[in-house]
Amino acid sequence: MQEEEEAVSESLDKLRVLTEHLPALADITKRDVSGFETRGEIEYRMERGTCIGWFVYRDDNVAVQRAFLSKDALFPRHAHEDVAETICVYEGRLVVAYEDGESKEAGPGESVYIERGAPHSVQALEDTWTIGITVPAIEGYPRE
Repeated sequence: MQEEEEAVSESLDKLRVLTEHLPALADITKRDVSGFETRGEIEYRMERGTCIGWFVYRDDNVAVQRAFLSKDALFPRHAHEDVAETICVYEGRLVVAYEDGESKEAGPGESVYIERGAPHSVQALEDTWTIGITVPAIEGYPRE
């Protein structure tokens, strides 16, 4: 039993070292609610890292979310067949990579437009805050 406890303690110590640079979820949530009316939230399944999105606005024609991506977070390659997506970065940096090898990096005040049906992946180069807009509304965005 003692060996198991020591192994668990050692694993937890390694995990702390690997994640000490990440902001605490409580800090992210506190930051989100200051100055924004948000309701629903979603934690996305990522290839690596963390992405949490908060509902901002939604109707049949458009969906808007605020999202946090941890440094090196990676959305796996995917496509939205009938949906155009715009990612506006207001803090941090990310890169959108397309299937054809093209990529676009965006930082504060910059945005990336992703055409309907374009296969792409998204990687945060540092802790990154974005506003995402889809036209029409996409099912994967958080709801109220």
